[in-house]
Amino acid sequence: MGVFPMVNVNSVVIKLGGSVLFPRDVSSDLFLEKIRCLVNFVSFAREFNDSLKIFFVIGGGSWAKSYIRFAESLGVPPIVRDLFGIEISRLNAFIVVHLLKRFLRNVRIYNGVPKTPEEALRVSSHSDIIVLGGFYPGQSTIGTAALLAEIVEADLLLIGTDVNGVYLSDPKKNVNAKKFDTISIGELVRILSGLEVKPGTYMLMDLVAAKVLERAKIPCIVFDVSKCENLFKVYEAFIKEDFEKIYEVGTLIVR
Repeated sequence: MGVFPMVNVNSVVIKLGGSVLFPRDVSSDLFLEKIRCLVNFVSFAREFNDSLKIFFVIGGGSWAKSYIRFAESLGVPPIVRDLFGIEISRLNAFIVVHLLKRFLRNVRIYNGVPKTPEEALRVSSHSDIIVLGGFYPGQSTIGTAALLAEIVEADLLLIGTDVNGVYLSDPKKNVNAKKFDTISIGELVRILSGLEVKPGTYMLMDLVAAKVLERAKIPCIVFDVSKCENLFKVYEAFIKEDFEKIYEVGTLIVR
């Protein structure tokens, strides 16, 4: 049964940034390597709890961003561009579903991609792994993950991105950007309230996601998932309440 957990996790929602899974230069070999990471993580996490339910939320990635920019250049309204991004994220999720089913023979994986949080909750009664894309216009797939975590009453929300946590400004543009080891959800809401929201350009997470976390009080870690081992590290660190290990690769969002 592995290491006896200090914190019991019965369900976890894991948001995986589309830019990490589906970068512009993605190859089949690179993508399969990332899928094997998820396969190994499922086995690893279920050593702590063999009835664990895992919800993977997949972002649209570079393909969605390119399509959204192209649609914007044609004068397509923002809400329609959002719908384009949602459909692409669902297609990405569908690819992940079928590859997980190829490698995980003894785990119940839902064969489709739920389009609403209610549908995801319903199918989770007979599935251990559920993979999703976006839900609604006006929010990122991080918002999707937060809503999902609330309705399924998840014990933990993990947000895997291509940066190692929450910053006061974009660390890709500002080398002196301040990283938070921990940040209160109230402070995060304040920061997000001042950001412009456009399809395909969300920073950190959208305001909807932050508001959901604020009311649902779900533990959340934003971390760098571009290195496979970090997914294992933050999950085990949360269970063992080893916060210093979380801070090495991410940010813990607290109430």
